[in-house]
Amino acid sequence: MTRIIYTLSITILLSGLVTAQVLEQQDNDPVSIYQPVNVGAPSMASELIEIQAGDDVEGDFHIAPAFEPEGPECWVAHRLTNNITIVDVSNGVIKKTIPTQAFPVDIAFSRDYGLVCCLFGEQVEVWDWRMDTLVTSIPAAGQPARVEVSDDGSTALVSLETTDQALVIDLETFDTHRINNFPTGISGFSFITSNTRNLISYNGFDISSDGRMAVNGTDGPLKIYDLENMTVDSLPEIENASQVRFSDDDSKIVAVVFGSTPAVYQVDVNNRLIAAQIFPDQRVGNFNGHLAMSNDGNRVLLPGNNAGLLIRFDLSDFLTINTGSAVFWTDIQADGQIGVAGGYNTHLVDMNTGIILSTTSGIALNTGAISPSGDFTLAMDPLRRERAEIYFSSNGNILSAGHVQLGSELEADATYSVKFTPDGSKILAVNSLSGTVSIIDVGSKALEAIIPLELYEIFHTAITPDNRYALVGERLADQVSIIDLESLDIKKVLYSGGDRPDQTFVHPSGEKAYVLNAGGVDAIGVIDLSGSDQSFVKSFPSGNTGISWTNRGIRCNLAMTGDGSRGVLATPFDDAIQILDLENDEIMTSIPAEGFALQTALSHPIDGKVYAAVTLKNDSKVFIIEDVLGDPVPFGGLDVGGNPTRIAFDATTDRFAVCSQDERQIDFIDPFNFRVSGSLRFSPHLTPISVQYDSDGTQFVVLQSNESTLPNEFHVDDEVLELGIAPGHYFDIRADGSMAAVASIHEDLVYLIDLTTSSSNMSRIATSPFFSIGPVPAKDHLTFCYLKEGDLPDLSFELISMDGKTLQRGKINSKVHEVDVSSYPEGNFQVIFRQKGMTVQRQGVVIH
Repeated sequence: MTRIIYTLSITILLSGLVTAQVLEQQDNDPVSIYQPVNVGAPSMASELIEIQAGDDVEGDFHIAPAFEPEGPECWVAHRLTNNITIVDVSNGVIKKTIPTQAFPVDIAFSRDYGLVCCLFGEQVEVWDWRMDTLVTSIPAAGQPARVEVSDDGSTALVSLETTDQALVIDLETFDTHRINNFPTGISGFSFITSNTRNLISYNGFDISSDGRMAVNGTDGPLKIYDLENMTVDSLPEIENASQVRFSDDDSKIVAVVFGSTPAVYQVDVNNRLIAAQIFPDQRVGNFNGHLAMSNDGNRVLLPGNNAGLLIRFDLSDFLTINTGSAVFWTDIQADGQIGVAGGYNTHLVDMNTGIILSTTSGIALNTGAISPSGDFTLAMDPLRRERAEIYFSSNGNILSAGHVQLGSELEADATYSVKFTPDGSKILAVNSLSGTVSIIDVGSKALEAIIPLELYEIFHTAITPDNRYALVGERLADQVSIIDLESLDIKKVLYSGGDRPDQTFVHPSGEKAYVLNAGGVDAIGVIDLSGSDQSFVKSFPSGNTGISWTNRGIRCNLAMTGDGSRGVLATPFDDAIQILDLENDEIMTSIPAEGFALQTALSHPIDGKVYAAVTLKNDSKVFIIEDVLGDPVPFGGLDVGGNPTRIAFDATTDRFAVCSQDERQIDFIDPFNFRVSGSLRFSPHLTPISVQYDSDGTQFVVLQSNESTLPNEFHVDDEVLELGIAPGHYFDIRADGSMAAVASIHEDLVYLIDLTTSSSNMSRIATSPFFSIGPVPAKDHLTFCYLKEGDLPDLSFELISMDGKTLQRGKINSKVHEVDVSSYPEGNFQVIFRQKGMTVQRQGVVIH
């Protein structure tokens, strides 16, 4: 099986490390070691190199799509990359990608314009959708979150999240005015823990077809606004209706109250009275997109409890629709006759009878939209993949018409884990969301190729000792792809031996590999690597393995002894630890271990015996087993800090080290004497999430920041360097200890730490902030007040907008430094302070 390989060029960015003092540990009783962890400062002792795992320009963090008024083109906004993909749905291709200001979150169309809410850019962009050109950009201080356009095209209404106002836009003159007491809030927030992607939706409001009225039911009583006379009527009987909509003739309003005690109301607009009300007997979940309602306001399609609900005001009842799974979004064709209930199963529903006309299943779809003609549906799951599914509807049937990538065709999305080849010449980065593996050449510190697998949701790789092959489990296909690292293509695809393969492990001999399948009946697949033609051999029971979603997913790992004769595997849902005979590939013995046994590490021989250490995550213990190679003896659990996760063995001290996250410390375990021999604590804002050691005992630690203004960090012994957003805990170190690599799940890049450079220019920095900043909010100026004693060091500042643009930078020459910000628009900004080029403080500011 052959794949196309793309070779890409990248930009390499350099920064440095800092040092921090470590107190000595005594050899007798356990002692706590306190390591002051400092916000980064330059040391130049090592290089921190950022290597992009994929393309620069792509579409990240999709939001609800919207079709143009006349034809099969659909716009999809990308919040993170600040652009919009225009999809020609009829041909299944991307027509164009257009840039926007910061954080586009909603799109609506009039007969002439497409309006885009840019939340952090605090602008509403007005586009000519026929020409795909920007007409104007309208200031909208207060973070524009959602937009609705009147049917006659005269007026747009934009909700402003931070001010609880609405911006009314005249679409002929582009004049604006504001309405007060117009609450806005997030009505839905979806995420999964294996990456940082999320999906947000804001409360629904509506504008009448002639642009003269508006309705909003969020955060209090239902409110009907007269946009001409600037008056408001309230209906206190209807509270917290987060989705509302006018009927086509503006005579009725439908309002939906979600939750475990739901209510659906129909309001007579003329007399401002409740005309009908229905109380479903099951929970009604909020959803993405817009309210699916018939044109006359008598029928409404809603998500129920793993079902759909058809509200029928004209018959004063509701029908439960057996959708077979949760409904995440709804929409309705323009004639109001057929609705869509989307989820893992996506259905066409007859709005008159409630009968399911057609279903497509097997692909989770969290949001979508129907074309004006009703012929096409574009839907997607932004949490798990960056592509849109296209469906064609005909005579009540919904048929798949393929899919289209919403970013570039080949990219690296949600870079989950990294692995050095045994010779240290390459790094393999596994991109879980796009189903690709990035190959990084260590010598040139550059991206060499991206290899696409068949499906997304891949997490790990294992590499053969001869550096020739990499094995990747494809979770959604129950298969393992074998990558040839010389030809850089897929040599073979094999059955994984079970359901949902998450991880692969190569035997120390290099002659076989094991696949951990974590779905259905858990099993270990065995793959023969000994000959020139790899093959699946068999599978055997593994016990019931598990995963903790702390830090985007910590899985039970297979730890193997150096001679390859034994393996140890935690099976938390069996409350057991399995000792495996790897010569016969079977479970040799099962040791009871309650407390959610999760991660395993093995020692080298200590007095001739190999020890296993297994974290008991829920019991705050580490379980010790003696003599794994002989007759295993369970010693039991040692108390460590709360929420123990990643664990490693240091061969130079004969100790295990475990990251205890609740106490934000690393605990050291002496297995020979069955005791906790000490702890290493970190600054209060930092949590150690992963630790490893090289053969010389150098300690590598990934630390997650709990303060948004302070960075994540990577420590090499007492040196500290600053990481970006969401570093992965599945990092790796080169076999000779000269380099380390950390995946950045949110940024789609790899941090490569090169420890071979050297310099005596080492510096330290205190943990407390350098500056106070005021006033809050700022209007004409910002004042930086230096907080330290002594002379002013070499400091500079940079003022950055939320879309990453540098607005101002300069040297700081006095302890009270003033910056003119009078020319900047209102909004949120960030100030970064640097000492000799390295970040020492970050802080958000508001200009208003």
